[in-house]
Amino acid sequence: MHALDARFPTYHPTCSPTCLVLVLNPPLLSLVCSNKPVVVIEKARVLLKLKTVEMAAAAAGCSCLLVLMLLLAVLLAAGEELTHPDPLIRMGIVAEKLTHFHVYFHEVPVGAPNATSVLVASQHNAPINPCARTRRNETTFGDLRVFDNALREGPDPASPLIGRARGLGARASVDGSGALTTIEFVFSDYGKYSGSTLATVGHFIRSETVERSIVGGTGELRFARGYMTTDIISSTNFYLVADIHMYFTTAL
Repeated sequence: MHALDARFPTYHPTCSPTCLVLVLNPPLLSLVCSNKPVVVIEKARVLLKLKTVEMAAAAAGCSCLLVLMLLLAVLLAAGEELTHPDPLIRMGIVAEKLTHFHVYFHEVPVGAPNATSVLVASQHNAPINPCARTRRNETTFGDLRVFDNALREGPDPASPLIGRARGLGARASVDGSGALTTIEFVFSDYGKYSGSTLATVGHFIRSETVERSIVGGTGELRFARGYMTTDIISSTNFYLVADIHMYFTTAL
């Protein structure tokens, strides 16, 4: 029997009509010669294709397993966020990307000398029926005022001025308990935020801590979104100070 080169399988014309065993990679390919040519190459190609399919299937199985493992990791991470004690993280806001401003709002109320807030429209004490001039309006519902108040670093009126809070407030509650406000915070001396602004809107009630929305910004604060809290820390007929915290994210 003549040896056959397994790398280049061909039929040898001088081989005896006996059983020839061609060894490829398992499984073994047995060829029987009976004085007729045998095309071994074609058989080898068939085995090669089968082996390729087998390897591809194994690779696909590994890929599917990898995808499943990655999906499981993502779901576990999402579950941790949903149960996290920090409400900002539960909302998908990463703490490292969150900006916090702490400023103080200083107002000289309506009627005080050098007032920074003025009443521009009111139905309070006006006749409900102007023609009859009988019963008068006893609420402040509908009152509108405009303000241009100082923003300072601290509660002291002499603390550094960092900007202005300009906007308007309308008594939007029938019982007169609160006002709907729109305020633009203009930062004039606040580090890299000098020249930038924040826009806010929301309902304000003096007697409690309130949250209002931060809905936009300009300059370094473009696309700002978040919220702010306001607490009145001192209030007289001549001066009002509010403690303001702002929490927001931006596109920059």
